[in-house]
This record gives sequence, structure tokens and C-alpha cells, in this order.
Amino acid sequence: MPNSLSTLPLSPSELQSGVENAVAALMERGLSEEESKLKLGYDWDFWLDDSSSSYRFPVDLGPILERAGWSPPGGQGRATCYASLISKITGRFTRTRRDSAIVLSQLPLILQLAQKFRDGINRLFQPNAGTPFIPYLQILLYICTVDHFFDHPPEFIYTFKPSGEVANLIFGVFPPELAPGGNPMLNNFKAVNRITMDWAESRPDNREQARALVEIVEGLSSLAYSPRVQIPSMIRNAIIRFIEINTPTRIVIEAQTDIEACKRFVQGVAANQSGTRGVIEQRVVDFLAAIDHPDTDWRSRGLGDPVNASNASSKKLGDCDFQNIPARQCVALEAHAGRLTDVYVREHLRTLRLNLPSRLEEWSRISELSEWRLSLRFLVHEDASSRERFSLPVGITGSLEVLTYMDYYDTVLPQIERDPERALALFNRWVVTTLDANNTPVTTKEIARRLFNA
Repeated sequence: MPNSLSTLPLSPSELQSGVENAVAALMERGLSEEESKLKLGYDWDFWLDDSSSSYRFPVDLGPILERAGWSPPGGQGRATCYASLISKITGRFTRTRRDSAIVLSQLPLILQLAQKFRDGINRLFQPNAGTPFIPYLQILLYICTVDHFFDHPPEFIYTFKPSGEVANLIFGVFPPELAPGGNPMLNNFKAVNRITMDWAESRPDNREQARALVEIVEGLSSLAYSPRVQIPSMIRNAIIRFIEINTPTRIVIEAQTDIEACKRFVQGVAANQSGTRGVIEQRVVDFLAAIDHPDTDWRSRGLGDPVNASNASSKKLGDCDFQNIPARQCVALEAHAGRLTDVYVREHLRTLRLNLPSRLEEWSRISELSEWRLSLRFLVHEDASSRERFSLPVGITGSLEVLTYMDYYDTVLPQIERDPERALALFNRWVVTTLDANNTPVTTKEIARRLFNA
């Protein structure tokens, strides 16, 4: 097989098969096998070196290109399509045909990469199972923006401060109704500084989309700088279009004027998990706890905090806690959606050991620690823990309780009925206002609205 034919845009196996077909066709016309191969090589070299537009692509080379794995658009023949591409490249970039053929010789790899990009984008935008995982699209938009300005391997994600102001502006292109709160890079790449397939395989959720993200980033990394500027620009346009199409109409959680509607909402959450990963449950606990601990006697910490807020930053001992200095008492409440297990209790007690010393020091400045009492209450739908095995890691009098949401609601209900105006104000403050915030996921708002309409 003539060496010059290797510049045709075919894989080695496709080229071998195509040459065999072309040789067979020439042998039927009376040429020997050797003469056929020589003719194919001569025709190819002559066409490449001829600069006149009148000399058309050699007909005898057509059977070779018909073995190509790529398909031309509109039912066009492969040989006609290939000759047209060579002509366009030659005319636009003032190259010789041979230079243009060398450029197009990488067409199988280019098409393979394009297929990889297309499949990856499709799996990110329209996964086979579930809905698009928006944080991965935010990360891809960030990477494609960096690629526009810097010749840098895109898989190394922490080079340009993804937690900085510029990164947050890029992530903020996604409206709150579409994207969850928090920094998607920090939330998904803890202790990881490079996007790899190992990272994707370690993802417990959205693994298919994680793999797609890795494939896209690896594809970008394999490109030279010029195409790595052009292709990310197209990806950015696709992401912006995705945002335009999929951003839902803003859902408004309206302030309540009827305490009975508030009671039905709480009863609905108490009866079954909300399916919001504890977001609505924590708001209900904020409301009930605020009713149960009036601010005339108690000082609170953590009311209104996000579900994933750190206890260490505010030195709180649960999702929220209430401190009564004259009574030397602190009540910490931990909201848990669903079934409480020993694993969850053990993990909370572990973090409690880290946060408690600062509170003990605070209390010791007020009075002797022996005068203080700490109550830790878990609010759950179902208790499957062995709480009698656990003890609070404190040097003061302490107790650990587990209450169902319905039990706690029944306990607080007399206070709600005694002062419905106060209860209504607290419900609107700690439930309605917080759930109506821009950083609340739209799915959570939809569930909240269904609970109000139940």
C-alpha cells in the first residue's frame, strides 16, 4: 500500500479495507495488483500536488473513502465531501492540498472527540435517569470560562481560586430557582484538586453525570489552545441556553394569615418526611422551638441557619439551641428527617464534643458548671436508635431525648392556641420567609406549596 495514502482520513483498518476494494476494482479492468497500487498512489500524489481547480478528486480513490467510518451530511458521497473540505481549507487558509490533507488526516480522531463531547453534553443536560445535576453544569461553565482566558490544563480545578469572587460570579449565572445554594466546586471536590475518572467513580449519587463531566474535561485537555478556546465557547452558549429554557417561574411562598393553615403544614411534615433532605423539617423545628422558648427568657442560636451550616462557627450545640441564663439551662434541638439511627446519633455526639468546650467556658464565667443543665433533643419521624447506650460528653448534668415531630407538636400546640397571633408571626418569620428565600431550591418550594395546599 502506498505510504502517501496514510494521509487519507481513515483509521488503519478502514484504510486497509478501502485499498483492497480499490485494488480489486482496478484489477477487474485488467491491471495487476502491483500496477493498481502504484496507480492509486500516483493519482493521490498528483492530485495533492496539483494546484488547479480543474483537476477533480481521482475517481479510483472513491472506493477507499467509502470505507470511512464518518458519514457526510445530506447523503453526500464521502469522496465528494472530502474533496469539498479540502477545497474550503485550501481556499480559506491559502494552504496547498497536501497541507490541507495532513490537517484532515486527523478527522477520525476529531470526529471521535466530537462524539465524546456530544455524548458527554447530552448526558449532563439530559441524563438517562433523573434530572440534570446543576452543580456539574456550574463547574463546567467555570472551566470553560477559564479556558477562554488561560492556556491551562482544565482538569486542575483549584489553580484560579474557585471559591473567590470571580468564581462566585460565574456560578451565580445560574439563578437560585435552578441551582442549589453553596459553592459547587467546594461541595463536590473536597480534598480533590483534579477532575479524574477516579473521582467520578467515587460519587455516590449522579455518577453517570460525573463521568460525563470528566469525559468533557479530559477532551478539552487533549486539545491545543486554539480549539480549547473555540469549543468551550460553544459549550458556554449551550449552558446559557439550557439556563434560559429550564429556569422555572419563581415560586412565591406567601405569608400566612390563618393559623389553621400553619398547623396543617406542621402536621403534614410531622406525619411524613418532606423529601427535601431535612430542609423543611429544620424550618418546622425552628418554628416549634421558637414557640416553646419565648425570647423573654431564652436566647437562641442557629434559628434560620441552612441545613448544612456548621455548628462550630456559631458555637451552637444542635441545629438550634436556646439558653436560659437565670435558669442555668440550655436546650439543643437537632432536626432529622426520617428514621434516627445510632450512626446519626454517634456522629452528632462527635461534633458536640468539639463544640461544647467553648460553651462550657462561657457558662463557667456565669456560674459554677455544676449548676448548669443541658438537654439534647432529636426531632425525628421514627426512632430506631439505641439511645440508652449513649451519654452526653459533658461535665455537667445532661440528658438526651428523642421525640417525634408529632409528639413535639402536641407539646407545643397549647401555646400556639393560647397566643395564635404570636405563633403566626413566628411561623411567617422562621418558616415562610426562610423557605421563600432566593437560595431555597425550587423543588423544596414546590413541596412546601403542596403542603400548604394539602
